[in-house]
Amino acid sequence: MNQEILEKARKYHEIVINYDIMEDIRPSRLWIDHTNIVLRKAMEQQNIVNIIHYFQENNGSTYGRFNTDVNFYTTINKYSNWLKKNGLPVESLNMLVQESHLTSPKMIFNFEGRTVSTMFYWHLCAYWQVFSFLNAGGGGGEFI
Repeated sequence: MNQEILEKARKYHEIVINYDIMEDIRPSRLWIDHTNIVLRKAMEQQNIVNIIHYFQENNGSTYGRFNTDVNFYTTINKYSNWLKKNGLPVESLNMLVQESHLTSPKMIFNFEGRTVSTMFYWHLCAYWQVFSFLNAGGGGGEFI
C-alpha cells in the first residue's frame, strides 16, 4: 500500500513539473525551483513515513518547530497559554487529541502528558479561533 501511494505521488510530481499546456497556468520558475529542491528530494525517500518527515522538516516555516530550537518550548507555552486564556485548556481535551504518530521525532515533545508540536498547537489555536468566532457570531480575542 505504501509503495503504491509513493508511486502515485511520484507520477503526479512528474506531471506537475512537466505541465506546459497553457502559458497562463504554467507554474512559475520560483514554484518549479521549489518543486525541484523540496519535492524531488522528498520523492527520493524510501517510504511514506520518511516522505512525511522530510516535508515537515523542510517546509520553510520560520518559527521554532524543531524540538532542539531555543524557541520551541517558549512557542509551545505561548500556544498553551493562549488556549487556556481563550477557554480551551488542552488538559480538558481527551488524551487522544495529540500529535500524529507519523510526525517527525525532531518536531515533537511530550508536554503535559501528550505528544505535541508547534504545528499541533498552531492548528488547535486556529481551529479554536474559528470555532469561537462562529459560536459567538463575531470576532474577538487576539490570535498569536
